[in-house]
Amino acid sequence: MSSRARRGSTSEPSRSYQTRDAHKQASSKPQKRSAWPTFLGVGFLAFLVIAAFLAFFHGQSASPEVKPAVGYTAPDFTLTGLDGQSYSLSKQKGHGVFLFIWDSTCPACKGEFPQVQQQFEKLGQKIDFWAVDLTFSESSVDDVRKYLSSAGITMPVLLDSQAQVAQAYNIQYTPTMFYIDSKGIIRAVDIGEIAPDVLVSHLNLIAGGQ
Repeated sequence: MSSRARRGSTSEPSRSYQTRDAHKQASSKPQKRSAWPTFLGVGFLAFLVIAAFLAFFHGQSASPEVKPAVGYTAPDFTLTGLDGQSYSLSKQKGHGVFLFIWDSTCPACKGEFPQVQQQFEKLGQKIDFWAVDLTFSESSVDDVRKYLSSAGITMPVLLDSQAQVAQAYNIQYTPTMFYIDSKGIIRAVDIGEIAPDVLVSHLNLIAGGQ
């Protein structure tokens, strides 16, 4: 009995040592690190790069805000001319547009119109010259026709009978001139009578000149 108990007692430490040895061997083996953290880090970095690229591309391709000021997209409009034709600014993309906003009761407009007509005859193939008459403020369209005929004005005249352009372009004084490039961006604005060289210089901005 005693020898069996002794043998039984000596067999327990053996099992205990084997357990500790197995634990020691298991703990001594190098643990494999998960690839998920690295994968997620690379993926997040790629996401940031793509997001930055898209934000930059959107900023480069987006059109400037619509506003009647230099550097902004010119407000669109559609008016009927004295010739009965329809004129839409949005349809003129690819071509510079010069807006001469006036009315027949304005002395400064009449003083400026001759040199504008002169430039129309020189640059009319490169730039669309539009004289926008503030018709809502006129006594009659006949008065406009009479003035144009007497002054020898042949450039297209558009009738702003509902103050569409006057409001969209915030017109406070006449004449007011907007120089719009082929992309629809306002490159310069003049108010009142200006020197001939200033007119030519600003027209060159939208005609491709320097």
